[in-house]
Amino acid sequence: MIVRAGRKPFVSTFIKAEGVAYRKAVAAAIRERFGERLRPTAARVSVSVEAVAPDRRERDLSNLLKAFEDALTHCGVWLDDFQVDWVSVERGAVVAPGWLDVELRRIVPREV
Repeated sequence: MIVRAGRKPFVSTFIKAEGVAYRKAVAAAIRERFGERLRPTAARVSVSVEAVAPDRRERDLSNLLKAFEDALTHCGVWLDDFQVDWVSVERGAVVAPGWLDVELRRIVPREV
């Protein structure tokens, strides 16, 4: 959403309560796994995800991934999701309560 104030436009993003709760849940899971030693990486990364659904409703995997990438940015895993150079998303089994199995890897630049 673009909000215009005076002559200069600025961008403001509004997140629903469910989105804020999701960000907090992702941040809590990251802190539980890595504690306070986590520092945002500036490296290029690859992301591999298996999405385990809680039920049989149809879901758009690309929408799921965007929310997760934004949550990782917000909680300080990386500086911004523009650092993602490669993505793989796979639909997993149906198991309540549902989750994402995620693997992040730094991409090492090739010597030319």
